[in-house]
Amino acid sequence: MTQKIDFEKLMWLMAMASEEEGDGDEVGGSKKDTEEPTKQINLLYAQAVNNAHSAANFSLNKSLGSITDRFSSEVIGLQEKLRAAEVEISILTAQVETITGDRGRLRQLADQYKAACATAKQERDGLRGELIEAKEQLDESKRELDEVNKKIEVAGKMITSVADVVASFRHTTSSAKAYILFKGAIEKALNLGGFSDVASTLAKKRLNKKQVAGQPGKKTQKERKKPGPKPKQKPDKKRAAKK
Repeated sequence: MTQKIDFEKLMWLMAMASEEEGDGDEVGGSKKDTEEPTKQINLLYAQAVNNAHSAANFSLNKSLGSITDRFSSEVIGLQEKLRAAEVEISILTAQVETITGDRGRLRQLADQYKAACATAKQERDGLRGELIEAKEQLDESKRELDEVNKKIEVAGKMITSVADVVASFRHTTSSAKAYILFKGAIEKALNLGGFSDVASTLAKKRLNKKQVAGQPGKKTQKERKKPGPKPKQKPDKKRAAKK
């Protein structure tokens, strides 16, 4: 702690000390008289030095306090910036993890898309094969339909020929001539094509089996209807008993 120095007393003591040093031989002053001002001076000097040290310490402490305060505020600011940087780092870390997860999900979706494309390609190839097969079946059905149409056309011509024969029956009185015309019309119709040999053979067999009136070696309709001899009847025993 600083002490107040009496500078007037210090100046007076210094003056007294110089006078006593100069007049000591002449006057014959005692050594004690000369020592007292010196002690006073030394005491005042010590006080001044102490005051200087105290002032220096106070100024140094004050400077150190301001420096400490300034550095403390700067340290607090740096700590806040560090905490903000940690928050940003955590946010960036979460974003990186999200991006990594999204990348994994995108890779998974890409794999699923590739698998779906491969499946769709296989299905497309299968459908293409089915379409080709269906087209072949359609072409075959068209060919069969054309053959059926040809057969229908031939059948129509046959019906027309038979109708012509039937119409000729109305103007024919001879059954033999009618049979010849009918047989010729059927053979002509069979020769138009569109029927197999089996159908042709069956048709001819049916024609040969057909019985027409007036054909040699065949019975007429009247001859078939003539009654034969009646079978003998057995006597009725009940009727005889009644008689």
